[in-house]
Amino acid sequence: MRIALMLATLLCAGGVARAQFTINLDHLAKQAKESVEITLDGELLRLAGRFLSSTKPDEAKAKEVVSGLKSIYVRSFEFDRTGVFSEADVEAIRKQIQAPGWTRIVRATSGPRKGRDLNELAEVYVRQEGGKSTGIAIIAAEAQELTVVQILGDIDLDKLEGLSGQFGIPKLPKAGK
Repeated sequence: MRIALMLATLLCAGGVARAQFTINLDHLAKQAKESVEITLDGELLRLAGRFLSSTKPDEAKAKEVVSGLKSIYVRSFEFDRTGVFSEADVEAIRKQIQAPGWTRIVRATSGPRKGRDLNELAEVYVRQEGGKSTGIAIIAAEAQELTVVQILGDIDLDKLEGLSGQFGIPKLPKAGK
């Protein structure tokens, strides 16, 4: 789950469609060994931003990034065994981000090998409106893990580093270090 959450953390830097994913993943949560559910709307993000200092450089960067967000949605599941979620679960999520304006910018897989299921999958989608990135969605799956991330709102992808170490996001190394 650490790999999926790290991927999500590194790439959560834009807004996704106009609303959250409508897919109900509760059936997966009930079967998960570990489950993470984060849903922060604009009001909660603004409230959280108030607790960030404008005088501390790292917090000021995070405050600036958060100010442009409308919501953050994360669902992450870790299971005791394989086969709990299916390709149909992943495809249902994928279908919501195949509307006009969306572009898949990353697809990384390992497998499938003959007679075996997909071992790992990471997909990143970006939505563009008027020349601006208005959305980002991430699907990360391994045999016993599934993570879906959606961020709504305007944000400069170059300012992503500002969220490092904030809101439970691990402190990430700076690029080139």
